[in-house]
Amino acid sequence: MGIKNILRERAGKFFSSANARGAKGKGAKADFALFYNTDSTSDTDANFRYFSGTAVDGSVLLIRKNTTGVLITSGMNYEKANALSPYPVVKFARAKAYEEIRKLAGAGAKRCGIDFAAVSAYRYFSASKKLKARMLDISDAASAVRGAKDEEEIVKIKKAVKIGKEILEEMDPFAHKSELEVSKALKIATLEKGCDISFPPIVAFGENSRLPHHEPSAKKIASGIVLIDFGVKFEGYCSDLSRCYFKGEAKKEREAYAKMQEIYNEITGVLGKCKNGSQVARLADEAFKRHKQPQLIHCIGHGIGLEVHEYPHLGQKSTDVIGENTVMAIEPGAYFEKFGVRFENEVLIRGGRARTL
Repeated sequence: MGIKNILRERAGKFFSSANARGAKGKGAKADFALFYNTDSTSDTDANFRYFSGTAVDGSVLLIRKNTTGVLITSGMNYEKANALSPYPVVKFARAKAYEEIRKLAGAGAKRCGIDFAAVSAYRYFSASKKLKARMLDISDAASAVRGAKDEEEIVKIKKAVKIGKEILEEMDPFAHKSELEVSKALKIATLEKGCDISFPPIVAFGENSRLPHHEPSAKKIASGIVLIDFGVKFEGYCSDLSRCYFKGEAKKEREAYAKMQEIYNEITGVLGKCKNGSQVARLADEAFKRHKQPQLIHCIGHGIGLEVHEYPHLGQKSTDVIGENTVMAIEPGAYFEKFGVRFENEVLIRGGRARTL
């Protein structure tokens, strides 16, 4: 399937069936939607990239309910956008941007969808005033559409996982003097593979491993446990992997890590039967109780794709849908008084089964 057909299908799902994947249905109610990617100093907005197929900054994507769209960009990026965008490109002057959007949306377009989670209050009020349209929050609807990955996305996530695993398999944290040096080595290895890191690596030695989001420090590494949580980004798509490394006896630490691997296998063995996020959370709780492990202090995992944490949310009250081609990071972890352990991989739901990538 060509990129134009892929984007048309994504827009169609957003406008017609977003509500079927656990969203609030705002996508289906919008006449048109705007996705912004205007800051060249920050990462590309995930929804903009997903629905536009590009990462051109200084741009706004407009998609209409009939699934046609246009990329609106500044004169500075017009040539670049014209070369990269599957959608037609329109050049705008900043002072007349919303005037151009209003014309392109069409006279009958009264309801404008905007991702409230990604835009500033200033941008919201400016769009509302100048477009003279009812503004709808489409953040849930857009996220839900992204929950089911297409084949191109799955290939890219698999590649990100493969590269991340290669780097972790080659890593010996005990060959480095400190947590910061291990983090530096992970970043260098990622660049050498032609990728970016998907988030700042977590490198935690000894007691620091008790802290799920520990930031690498100058703490010297000696015998014991080192927990690494790390991922790479391949062509925009992320991996997220956690591994523990040991030097010396570290008997309790090794046993706890083996238990997390056992729990991971149990959960993923039946994960394909879960229909929503809350069922996954309950499945994890039951496994931890059965194995007499400390209660999880974070979710058992999360959706992953263009963002490290995305739809579906795997919390106790989550109604986010788990369906065919959902990709999740599953990360059982246990945290004790003097150390913590975590084991994490990506899984793909296909044919009613969870397959580790």
